[in-house]
Amino acid sequence: MDIEKEIRKFALKNAVKFEGNANPGAVIGKIVSSFPELKKDIKKIVLKVAKLVKEVNKMSLEEQLEEIEMIAPELLVEEKKKKEKKLPELPEVVKGKVVTRLPPEPSKYLHIGHALSFLINYLYAEKYDGKCILKFEDTNPEKCKKEFADAMEDDIINYLGIDVSKIVYISDDMDYMLKKAEELIERDKAYVCFCDREKMRDLRHSGEPCECRKQSPEENMKFWESMKNRKYKEGEAVLRLKGDMESENHVMRDPVLFRILYKEHFRHKDKYCVWPLYDFENAVEDCRYGVTHILRSKEFGSMRNELQNYIKDLFGWDKQVITHYGRINIQGTISSGRKIRELIEQKKVSGWDDPSLVTLKALKRRGIVKEALYDLVYEVGLSLAETNIDWTVLSSLNRQILDPKVDRYFFIEDPVKIQIK
Repeated sequence: MDIEKEIRKFALKNAVKFEGNANPGAVIGKIVSSFPELKKDIKKIVLKVAKLVKEVNKMSLEEQLEEIEMIAPELLVEEKKKKEKKLPELPEVVKGKVVTRLPPEPSKYLHIGHALSFLINYLYAEKYDGKCILKFEDTNPEKCKKEFADAMEDDIINYLGIDVSKIVYISDDMDYMLKKAEELIERDKAYVCFCDREKMRDLRHSGEPCECRKQSPEENMKFWESMKNRKYKEGEAVLRLKGDMESENHVMRDPVLFRILYKEHFRHKDKYCVWPLYDFENAVEDCRYGVTHILRSKEFGSMRNELQNYIKDLFGWDKQVITHYGRINIQGTISSGRKIRELIEQKKVSGWDDPSLVTLKALKRRGIVKEALYDLVYEVGLSLAETNIDWTVLSSLNRQILDPKVDRYFFIEDPVKIQIK
């Protein structure tokens, strides 16, 4: 083996990758990983690398390209393949008109699963010269907090580097959503229900309507005003959609659209006490902001799609193109907000940014660069199959990005000299 030739090849490849300047540390790392047997002669290797990198860096980028094409063209092909990673095409696309959204609920810290979902939506908007909206689903005042919203915005914009076209808090559109609810009441498409939770559950299960469904629009509007004016206790009254009580899809059996919650909201204090549930707010807000494509994990299921599309039909709105992909799991990690809270309370981890976790705060503290997460999205793609990723995959992607840029140093704490015979 001509070791100088191998060093020169890797030096040229590294130089071409970084606009003409090779990094000695990156070249040493590549040589040692490719030829582990050379570790015993590392001092000589370091000197050879320093000499050859110096020679390569004196060349112009054109000269470097010319030489690597002559002595190791396969390295250029390998680099080209890496750059050609791309996402599969989406259906019903008009370039420049695609709008996707990132819809976190600010009730905990973001983790790697959120990051991959957000990047998929963002990269598709970017692919088609479209827009990506950050849409905080903050309509549960019991769970949503400013602390989480601020942390999410920092993670999404400053850590992941997602260039959002607009930041929306759904709670800021409460007056609009209340108005839309009232339109449904006036059209006899929604009614106020006073059944307790158990009775409502049993009737939905058996496919039978309750007596409240017979109320006139005028009666329902009067009850609705009482809900807004704090005349009822939490759980005493809800607003339900008139769906199909005999539908095979139980989600369509007169679902709850609004409920009463008296907890103060971190943005609006006690201005509102009637709050929308997930399916209503999503159907309304996605259309309000012109979202065209929704990409989400298939665990969401198709049953909720039917309900949200029904609500859109009631208002005569266009529907979004929905694309599902398989759930992405990082094996051996905890992402559940509830479980992480328990670990923090038990002092088993230091906080949401503890390096043993997979929250974005933890990944950033651990030294995972955003480019590794982007590469992971391209690795996984839009497969419908559930993907289980070992942590070492992300670590490997991170190393591939960092090795050409950073020097590696070895450290032994409290070293002890020993004599080897």
